Amino acid sequence: MKKARSTMSDNLQSSEATEDTEYFPGQHADGSDVSSDAAQSFIGGSSVVSAHPEHHHQETSSKDEQLENNQVTTDDLESSHYKNEHKIFTFSLPFGGNAIHFPSIKQIRQNLPIIGSNDTDDRGYDPTLSRHEIKQKLKRQQSVSTIEESFLFKDLKGVDNGRFRAVKKAFTPAISIPSLIDEKRKKESVWDQIEGEVVILGGYRGSVLKETETNNRLWIPSFKTGLNLNKKTLLIGPNDEDEIEVQKHIYSPKTLNHVGPVDITRKLRAKLTNGKTNVHTFGYDWRLSCDISSQKVIEFLAKLKCNQGSNPKGAIVIAHSMGGLVAHHAMQQRPDLFRGLIYVGVPSMCPNVLGPIRYGDTVLFNNKILTPEINFFMRSSFVFLPEDGRCFIDKKTHEQYNLDYFDPQTWVEYNLSPAVAKSRQKASAKAAKLEPVKSPILKGIDSFDMKRSLSLRSSHKSTAEEFNVSFDESYAYLSRTLKRTKKFLDDLKYDPEKKYPPLAIVYGDQVPTVRGARVDGVADIKNGNYDDFFYGPGDGVVHHKWLMPERRGFPVAAKLSSGEGHISLMTDLETMGDALFAVLQEEKARLSARDG
Repeated sequence: MKKARSTMSDNLQSSEATEDTEYFPGQHADGSDVSSDAAQSFIGGSSVVSAHPEHHHQETSSKDEQLENNQVTTDDLESSHYKNEHKIFTFSLPFGGNAIHFPSIKQIRQNLPIIGSNDTDDRGYDPTLSRHEIKQKLKRQQSVSTIEESFLFKDLKGVDNGRFRAVKKAFTPAISIPSLIDEKRKKESVWDQIEGEVVILGGYRGSVLKETETNNRLWIPSFKTGLNLNKKTLLIGPNDEDEIEVQKHIYSPKTLNHVGPVDITRKLRAKLTNGKTNVHTFGYDWRLSCDISSQKVIEFLAKLKCNQGSNPKGAIVIAHSMGGLVAHHAMQQRPDLFRGLIYVGVPSMCPNVLGPIRYGDTVLFNNKILTPEINFFMRSSFVFLPEDGRCFIDKKTHEQYNLDYFDPQTWVEYNLSPAVAKSRQKASAKAAKLEPVKSPILKGIDSFDMKRSLSLRSSHKSTAEEFNVSFDESYAYLSRTLKRTKKFLDDLKYDPEKKYPPLAIVYGDQVPTVRGARVDGVADIKNGNYDDFFYGPGDGVVHHKWLMPERRGFPVAAKLSSGEGHISLMTDLETMGDALFAVLQEEKARLSARDG
């Protein structure tokens, strides 16, 4: 029987429908799809699974045109053409291409090194356990020790697609008990049952950015504009006033729905639209301090119809990655605006951010869009820093180097960013000593150029670049931002006095995920030689033990694992449906308990 077509509802904002026709990387200027290689290169990371790559070019232009107009068929929702590759991000983050100056990354080894621990509950490996039993523990969401993780990935080859598919299959139960089939059908019906307001938030680099005056798209840049963007386009100045001013000139109309043929939220939006829902994608400037974005979420939710009148119900919010941190913070301030919150690959920490801050990213062959300095002045970058300080492990002694990432002096001592590297500090001090006493005639002449020149000549060899902000201003900015970020993170903790909505987690636990880097002593950290990684189960970005809101002490209605990678978690419609089902069931149980 031919499957029925489901179209996007008219209640999606017309601006969103129009903007979906913009030409994303992976498309020609005429809008026709090309190989997904261009889109994949923009997304970044190392591919470990390619689902049906032979189908990349088999879709017809008419179907492409339909998809560009937000008309998604049921067949399209299941089409292998739109299944994404798993990605492993090694000290990098999605949508950043490749690092600019990063040392040559070693290929993922046949024996993935899993050493050290980010947890305090490692109890060692039970030699009586088999790989199958360890996988079963992961499926049951039981604690898995670091040594067990090492044993699980011992013979896993990073580029062996078939082996990864076998691992994925091993995690998928093939059970056909009638009661379980009925339960599955019951969960699938949630897509028809859900009603009301639904809001989707993207994560870091996951919203479109546009210029207010020209309406030109700055992020994600098209091929036409990407080569012309300069290093100041996305740069925010060091002062608080700069962060306020930039909001007048750059805005976000929506989340990033897809990159070329790679789906992010488009299928989910189509599935959610059933005639009884009003689906919104909330775009925000992901460069700003997360507390600013949180306040904007509150203002947006407060204006929704579901939060008006005498009996407001709240909105169901689905938030991906950093968007989950922003939404969670908003929920902490106004839990009454939320009917439910689904965390999709939301980290409590992610040391991968140290790569972009230190080395920058190359986007569309342009290394000036996301330089180390630009990433450094994105206030949101610091929200991923590990509060426990764990990231680097000595490869010989296995000693953990626990750094205080919220102490600005740590950044100078260990050269974590070229903007505040010790070499720049010394150059700045030297320039101050060499600065002559100005005569009244010369008072109007600033010595900034001399300071800047000295700083550039002394900057770290692997990141020789021009800086727009002096060391002193950069250090002062860092001090303020770390303090502000730490307060934001502290505000995420569970408060038993508050009445929270039903919560659910969707996460990945089948893709090797960087837990940290092995270094040859402290000198390797200072020199930026952290390209020898150790891994554990996750989604390629977020380790399965770093999940929000669990790490903050919140009870959840459901915690659901997916075989998808970080970027494509929201395309796992079965798991997303299970999460929605759990939220609605918890809501129903609470109402029943309240009504007695």
